[in-house]
Amino acid sequence: MKFYKTTKFKIITGILVFLLAGVIFASISGLGTSPLSRVFSICFTPLERISDIITDGLKEYAITFRSSTYYREKAEKLELDNLELMAQLVEYEDMKKRVEAYEQTYGILDENPDYEVVYSTIVARDTADLYSGFTLNKGSLDGVKVGNPVIYGAGNLLGIVNKVSESSCVVSSIIDPGVSIGVYEIRSREDGYLLNDAQSAFGKVANFSGLTSSTVVNEGGIVCSSGVGGKVPRDLIVGTVVSVVNSSTDLSTFATVKPNIDIDNVQNVFIITQFEGQINE
Repeated sequence: MKFYKTTKFKIITGILVFLLAGVIFASISGLGTSPLSRVFSICFTPLERISDIITDGLKEYAITFRSSTYYREKAEKLELDNLELMAQLVEYEDMKKRVEAYEQTYGILDENPDYEVVYSTIVARDTADLYSGFTLNKGSLDGVKVGNPVIYGAGNLLGIVNKVSESSCVVSSIIDPGVSIGVYEIRSREDGYLLNDAQSAFGKVANFSGLTSSTVVNEGGIVCSSGVGGKVPRDLIVGTVVSVVNSSTDLSTFATVKPNIDIDNVQNVFIITQFEGQINE
């Protein structure tokens, strides 16, 4: 008798009642299947539906998971493509500047086939340098030597290489007191040399020294390298005379010469590593 009062008995009884009710319902409904089949169908169809819902949910989750992976991979590929395009753009801009530099310098290179040049880019400047010196990205591995002249555009002389490493070099500009080359004025044909100082460098000009008090060099005259001494080729443009001054210390006269190029804003240049009549230091 105690068994009939237990929870186990109550559960079994409930299941039997549920199944019996299913049999009665199936018999009354008159479907063309066996009562037992109809009972199982009635009892377990809701469970099958729940199972289908869960399965569909898992499938949708899997699709969503795959989609997020796909888009992440797509984003990574696009990022790599962008990096590659940026690298190509940098290369294109560098090539464009190189072509422009060669176009500007073509005339003087064509007129002087003895010139051997190295294209170079300014990679560093010392803003505290009064004399506008700069560093180039070419060095001894490219054939660059101390004393090589550096030019820009149609033969404008910017300076002279004064220090060389394997992959770079330092250039002293033509307004630097350390740069002394032979020069002449193209109309009067009077010659002399550059003799710069801190005062002239502060004004971003070079001093054309060695003129006599009777000089006919005047404002607007074009000053070029004379080639004397073999340091630089003849006829590289140094600049334009802006004034003629009598020396306060002796009877000589000098002209201040302003470079035709803004040395502080040049980016791409040529180093002349070889020319006819060159004397290496």
